[in-house]
Amino acid sequence: MEAIFIAMPSELIGGSGVRVLKVLPHLKSLLKEKGVNWHLYIPCFSAILLGLSSYVSEGVYDGEAILKHVERSAEKYSLVKHIPTDLLSVLDDSLNRVVPELIGRLYNSRARKIHRLAFLLRRDKVVREVESKCVEAFLKSADCPRGEVMIHSMHEFYEAVYASMKLTEVLEGRGSILLQIEPFNKLSAVIQNASNLGFMRSLRSLVLGMKTRDLYLRYLRSGRLRLILSVSAAPLMNSGIDEHARKFGVNVAILKPGNAVDPSVLKYRCLEKEPYAVFWARLCKEKGIFDLLRAWKIITEEIPEAKIIVAGRFIDDRTKEKFFKAIKSLKIRNLTFLGYVKNKEELYRKVSKAKVLIYPSYSDAFPLVVLEALALGINVVAYDIPAITSVYSHLPAVKIVKRGDVYSLALEALRVLRLSREEYSSIQGSDALKTFLRLHTSWRKVAESELNTIFSTFRAGP
Repeated sequence: MEAIFIAMPSELIGGSGVRVLKVLPHLKSLLKEKGVNWHLYIPCFSAILLGLSSYVSEGVYDGEAILKHVERSAEKYSLVKHIPTDLLSVLDDSLNRVVPELIGRLYNSRARKIHRLAFLLRRDKVVREVESKCVEAFLKSADCPRGEVMIHSMHEFYEAVYASMKLTEVLEGRGSILLQIEPFNKLSAVIQNASNLGFMRSLRSLVLGMKTRDLYLRYLRSGRLRLILSVSAAPLMNSGIDEHARKFGVNVAILKPGNAVDPSVLKYRCLEKEPYAVFWARLCKEKGIFDLLRAWKIITEEIPEAKIIVAGRFIDDRTKEKFFKAIKSLKIRNLTFLGYVKNKEELYRKVSKAKVLIYPSYSDAFPLVVLEALALGINVVAYDIPAITSVYSHLPAVKIVKRGDVYSLALEALRVLRLSREEYSSIQGSDALKTFLRLHTSWRKVAESELNTIFSTFRAGP
């Protein structure tokens, strides 16, 4: 048997890219032990989106820098030799050909709003055109036998799933997909989240979700998709994809552990706490950053000397502007904004003495921020979204309140801030938390869970 892994090895795409970089080296080692030859397919459209993102954040576009970034990320973890050279060549061509055109139409045109809507409606067609060329290039230099090929997508997004479907079709292989977040939302969830996303983003979510759902159904009907994995129950609950999968006899499994943090985080674990709170994540409305400010207003009315540290990168300038306006209008005090802290160890040093992470997120699958906080000895208060309840609800260090209930969020955070040293240490020393952290501070265990589930499913299949 040979294997193809579909993944974007880059921390710039967020948590899913970080997970790839952490898990793939262990998968490489495990596959070597099993004597399995493997290749790495990088979704071309993901690189294009990376290029667009770099333009939005930096104001300039450098296709060569994007390609070098991807190559360096892969090289750092000894993954480059598993990427067919023809794929990198087509990747380079696509970056230089497609991205400048999209920048001109989507950002620099007077009719950019119309172009963005048009692109939204035909985005799936662009993905298929781009990805088909990359699949063709990949197959030219990746010598894969037909029939006995395992094709595993480590992402749930459209381009990765489309590439997986094409590769299984051409190579007559068997496919599996890992959900790191829901691939699409149920209509009820889209409506529920509309107030957080706004009209245009809700429309975008609805249109992309419908097209992605159709793609998954096509793949399920093909008979070549054999397994859907998920990092937690949340992506399944939010999308309902497991219900579709079972209709077609496709296996569904939740990984345990589905995610991890580096064990080195534990060296910053501190139980000598100070009366302050923290929040660090991608700074957007879906992560509850405005609920955070409203809750903090309530908290400082009760404990005027309480302090909070906020860290992260804003998704756009508009959100940044609204966030600092809200700070002024609410007369928020004692808030220190660190911005994006690239060096994780520096971040851990700054936040480790906090008593509570206030995390009012509306959208997650397996929030690593919460896992990092627990590893650092920080109690957590969060909303009752599936990502929290399915992973963390059994832990006494995680207090859960109703989604959107800012007052209860503030009340629970106040209770944590007022805990005595003995009460706090007792919570952080619970057997449940110790067991949980042992399981979730090993990326190798995550890789073993993922690979063993795939292999056992494929061995059992026809």
